[in-house]
Order: sequence, then structure tokens, then C-alpha cells
Amino acid sequence: MISSEEVDRLFEQAILHFNNGNYFECHDCLELIWLQISSRERHFFQGMLHIAVGLYHFENKNYRGARNQLYKAVRRLVHFQPSFNGVDVDRVLMAAEPYRHAALICISGRIPEDFHPEKPVWHRKKME
Repeated sequence: MISSEEVDRLFEQAILHFNNGNYFECHDCLELIWLQISSRERHFFQGMLHIAVGLYHFENKNYRGARNQLYKAVRRLVHFQPSFNGVDVDRVLMAAEPYRHAALICISGRIPEDFHPEKPVWHRKKME
């Protein structure tokens, strides 16, 4: 079993990786968490992981993979809205939505030339 301190440390690392665009490394940190916990929180970390993997796929032009991962993220994270574990889940989902929508368009064969959204950034309030 993983300690809450280790979960916090790994989650902070995951956030740093995500915010730097290192989605694969973010995935690795989140995977270390969710594989070792069995509580309801497991679904939260899986949802966050799906967003990181979705953006990784999007950047690598695997639009079907991006769409699938981002849909999985929504299905998991909707249960944690509006916020959970210091994270504004509503904001996380809103920031990922343009990528999900663009992935759908790309799958249909139309690459949106004007798609330049800001990279999503995760923020976490310190829990007291």
C-alpha cells in the first residue's frame, strides 16, 4: 500500500510533468499511484491519467487514441466535479474539451488549421 505522502509527492510530480508537456512522464507518475490504491480516489487518478494520455496521442496525431482517452477521462472525472483533491476538475475538463473536439474533426479527415488552443495547465490547491 502506498502512503498518502507518497501519493502527494507523485501527484505533484505528475502535475509538473503535465504542465511542461511531458505527458508520458505524467502518465508514469499517475500510474504508480492508481495501481497501488484501492479507494474511490483510484478513479480520479485514472481520469487524470486519461487526459495526459489523450494529449500525448493528440500531439502524435493519433486522433482516435486521443478521442478515446479523453472520453474515458470525462467518464471518470465527472464524478469528482466540481473539485477534488485540491484540483478544479471542472477547469481540467474544460481545458481538455477543445482537444476532444479537434480529435473528432481530425478523425473525419478535416484537420483544423486554426486549432491553436493554449496548453492545458493543472493547478492544485494545497490541502490543509
